[in-house]
Amino acid sequence: MNEKLNQIRQEKKKAQILVLFCTAGLLVSLVLTIRRSPLAIGFYAAVLVFYLVVFRRQSKRFQQTVKTATLTECLRPYLKNITYQEKNGLETGHIAQARLLPVEHPKSILIRDTVRGTYQALPVFLSDVTVDYQTIRPTKSGDEKSMIDFLSGNWFEIQLKEALPFSCTIWDKKLVPAPVREQFFSDYRCSDICQPPAFREQFSTYTRNHSDCSIPEELEKALLKLAEATPGQIAVQLDGKVFRIFIRNRFLYTHELSPKIEATAQLLTHNQYPEISYILRAADAVRGMV
Repeated sequence: MNEKLNQIRQEKKKAQILVLFCTAGLLVSLVLTIRRSPLAIGFYAAVLVFYLVVFRRQSKRFQQTVKTATLTECLRPYLKNITYQEKNGLETGHIAQARLLPVEHPKSILIRDTVRGTYQALPVFLSDVTVDYQTIRPTKSGDEKSMIDFLSGNWFEIQLKEALPFSCTIWDKKLVPAPVREQFFSDYRCSDICQPPAFREQFSTYTRNHSDCSIPEELEKALLKLAEATPGQIAVQLDGKVFRIFIRNRFLYTHELSPKIEATAQLLTHNQYPEISYILRAADAVRGMV
């Protein structure tokens, strides 16, 4: 922790020094302007280039250092052996092939901020993901028009030691418009009738092998608790040895640290993604199924 704090302070100090250079350059430019010197325009241009090329790069480096430290420290109470990658932490094909979400253009999938670790000795990762999908929207003339929309949020996945007794996909009914959901699951069997009233009021449950399934009570309660705790909408998948949860419009890191605020251990360990505790409760329920 101390090493991370020292690194943040070093990056912040570099940014502060660059601010002094920018300020000095502007003062010189102002003096030259007052004296009507032809060099004034050149100084203004130099300060602008310095700001865009040097200062902004250092500012981004500072914010990325803070983010890396935060995402490795705030999840430490929940996961072990944590690693973090800002980009390229996950193949886009993995998201498309899972078929948890509708994907119109697999090559357009955007993946950022991938955190890997272990939970109860099982491999886990969380990653912010954006996919595009096709939807139908009404026009002012009363017709319907096909459009591209986006699903952005956080993807959680845990690898189990043994295969689950059944496979299914569960969507919050507000995740996407009903026609999109019906189209996506056109080759699936709807198992809503097998679920308790409170659960099927919130979620739709589908199986790919056209057989009915009943969600275990412990998992059902955990998913309802998660849905209640998050402002996003969730999608869930039990598939072989894999358990996945996607929460729309929720991300691992949403509040950047202002350079005016001193970085502390308390700030770095503040968890911006409290849903993780509810997700792991659901994972515990799934682990109890195998």
